[in-house]
Amino acid sequence: MILNKFLLDIEGNTFWMGWNIILGAIPLWLSVRLFEGKQKITPVWMAGCVLFIVFLPNAAYILTDIIHLNKFLERFPFMTAQTIFAVQFILLEVVGYWLFVESYRRFEKFIIQKIHTSHIVLRCVTFFVISVGVSVGRFSRLNSWDIILVPNAVLHTLATIVYGPIILFTIFFTGFLFILYALHECVIVALKSRTF
Repeated sequence: MILNKFLLDIEGNTFWMGWNIILGAIPLWLSVRLFEGKQKITPVWMAGCVLFIVFLPNAAYILTDIIHLNKFLERFPFMTAQTIFAVQFILLEVVGYWLFVESYRRFEKFIIQKIHTSHIVLRCVTFFVISVGVSVGRFSRLNSWDIILVPNAVLHTLATIVYGPIILFTIFFTGFLFILYALHECVIVALKSRTF
């Protein structure tokens, strides 16, 4: 009986984690096509860039999925089961981290080359927008495509996001993305400076 529940939970996790990874891979796919090489700024490119911004929070959203791990650890108080669930979630977080930093890295490099803005300013704006998107998804359970399907619900949610714990989460997550990306840059610089 416990084994069946365990296997069902593993299967269920694999499904929703896979779906979240697919959504998180969309901005990476777009970034490769939009921000590589000498792209011209055309109406089609601009539409693609808007789509990229709309879907970029999906990659960062994966980083919040770790909140579900404790539920499975409490449900199965066995070392083997807990280890398997922990590994499953750690792999999800690693993939989410990679999708986010790779998508954003291409975007930032391209935008700074085009408009010569500050890294800090661009990150302040972009990471805050991403955090708003993550907050809308996490607390209101809205998706990226709801901007088109149910725009009124999205606008209503954005109007109420300035209250209570949601704005605190948004500010905290913006800072978290700053730290995460700064650490990523430090690691890359350290790796490049090493001599083999």
